Amino acid sequence: MLSIGRKSLAVLTMGTLMIGTSVFSLAAFTSVASAAVGPTPAPAPAPCDVVGTPFLTLTQPITEPDSGTGGNWANDTLTENVNVWVGTDHTTFCANGNTTNGTFTTTGPHSPQASAPLASGITGTFTGGETWVLPAGTATTTSASSLTLAADNSSAGSQFNNWQSQVFNATGQGVGASTYAFTYVTANNGTWTNADPASGSNRGDIIGVSAQSSVTVAATNVTSTDATLNGTNGDVAANNTGLWVATSTFSTTSTTPPPGVYTETLPGAAANAPFSAELSSVAGLPAITPNTTYYFAAWTEVDGTWTPGAVLQFTTSAVVTTAPTTAAATSVTSTGATLNGANGDTAATDSSFWVATSTFSTASSAALPSGVFSTPSLGALAPNAAFSSPLSSVAGVLPITPNTTYYYAAWSNIGGTWQPGAVSSFTTGSAVAAAPVVSSVSPSVGTTAGGTVVTITGTGFTGETSVTFGTTSATGIVVNSDSSITATSPATTTEGTTDIMVTTPLGTSAINAGDQFVYSASSGSIGGTVTGGPGVLAVTSITPVQTSAVSDNTYADGWSYIFNVTVPTNEPNLSMSFANWLAADSNTIPVADNMQISSAQALASTTPVTLTAANVYSSPLDMVGDLSTTTPGLQVQVLVQVKIPLNTANDSYTTNYGVQTLH
Repeated sequence: MLSIGRKSLAVLTMGTLMIGTSVFSLAAFTSVASAAVGPTPAPAPAPCDVVGTPFLTLTQPITEPDSGTGGNWANDTLTENVNVWVGTDHTTFCANGNTTNGTFTTTGPHSPQASAPLASGITGTFTGGETWVLPAGTATTTSASSLTLAADNSSAGSQFNNWQSQVFNATGQGVGASTYAFTYVTANNGTWTNADPASGSNRGDIIGVSAQSSVTVAATNVTSTDATLNGTNGDVAANNTGLWVATSTFSTTSTTPPPGVYTETLPGAAANAPFSAELSSVAGLPAITPNTTYYFAAWTEVDGTWTPGAVLQFTTSAVVTTAPTTAAATSVTSTGATLNGANGDTAATDSSFWVATSTFSTASSAALPSGVFSTPSLGALAPNAAFSSPLSSVAGVLPITPNTTYYYAAWSNIGGTWQPGAVSSFTTGSAVAAAPVVSSVSPSVGTTAGGTVVTITGTGFTGETSVTFGTTSATGIVVNSDSSITATSPATTTEGTTDIMVTTPLGTSAINAGDQFVYSASSGSIGGTVTGGPGVLAVTSITPVQTSAVSDNTYADGWSYIFNVTVPTNEPNLSMSFANWLAADSNTIPVADNMQISSAQALASTTPVTLTAANVYSSPLDMVGDLSTTTPGLQVQVLVQVKIPLNTANDSYTTNYGVQTLH
């Protein structure tokens, strides 16, 4: 048995050569002589000039470490093949060989010969290889193109042994008559291509590495005034890296920057490592401008050779209009505050505040989030202009309560788009016990005869001990809440203005313009007063139905009015009161038994309620219907009817009214 390298290749026994599973009998190939006829023929070609069909293929798998600078750097697996065929003279055995595709895996950290180190774990394939013609005769014959074997088996076996060792060297890891070498080209995804087959050295070695081009990576952190330029080194450590930048595209075919291209040189980078620089750091680059397209390419330098990545581009963003600023609230008390903000650096066509009693999102301006309320429009604003609004202007958060945290954000409309400021907050102060304050009275005019029911609005009315018109005590005092009192004006002999004052154990309200009441010999109009929860109960309008009457003591021929009223949903029982009707010459029409109220929205809608006395609230109408379910409270209509007693003097009459709701 002939053992070559790491695998037994051939067994020569009884004149038969067995290679793997191929069997070839030498006796089958004998020469046949024939006589020449005719002219002398031209010289015949060499028997092996024409490559015939192989009758035998020797295959040698090779697995070996690949040596390089500093030590072995890769493991190679490839295959050498030898093909044998019979020459054209039918007596000569011809052969050639080649190396076929294989694979490699780098083991690092060493490098191929005369090249930079490669990281471990890189895998790829061999391709290319070479084809060579084997020499003939003995091992010392290297120039012949064929191997001639004698017809007898013994002679063939002897020469075959020499030829066999000529094909494979003693270790089975090379070709005696030629060499092979490959170059690794990283741009081809790790493919090894045939290098210099005529070289007499580096047998079995991968002798060169072609550095992969650096990769230009998309810019990041792009703003109107800067950006981050990015690149990635190839899989060979770079001595230096860098970036080219311009405001128009450019060529990278030369390592010299073209005119208008600016460069930034950076430190080296490990294999496959990223590198970056800020656009603003590129030396000589003109001032960075918004909405401008910039072009850039990454470069790496390996052993003195610079290679570029592709040219990419990006566009700086437009100038960002700053959003409004939500400023700290001021004048914060237990019952109020001032909301403050400042517009951004662009003129706004409108502005407002959002307010709620819990924090909220300003991610969308399309609609108010649930539980969030807005101030009325605050109008256009100049750039950076301050604006403000009282908390009390936001109807949805009324009444304002002590020790309550309110959240708010400033908004401004820039070019049709609402821009929000940050959500800020403040907490109202604790309630402070103080003397009552009268802020307004309604109606503010009444007759000197007294009997005008007046609604007094203010603060601190709880614990009321007296209500006076000037120095005269009022009658019919009802404390509706801490901020509302109903009282009936006393009679006086003096026309003119007086002050209504409320007294509690904490003191008497100070005189101010809001508490003034005017006595007149002639009364006011049917304007009247409204009592109830602030901001909820309201007489929204009064529609006269019939204002010309006949004194026949019937409602059909009397006066009638429709009151449109908002009734709190938690106080659906509505009552009304009226003063006696007065004429300028002191003629009167008593309220008692001459007036009635009814409502189609009341529980007993067909049963009117009759008023039994002047300035006394009627029995209630229990409201259950609602004319507008989209409006807060119950929207109802109350029909007020007046019958004119027999023999009533012809004249024009007026009265005052009051409305209240109870649970």
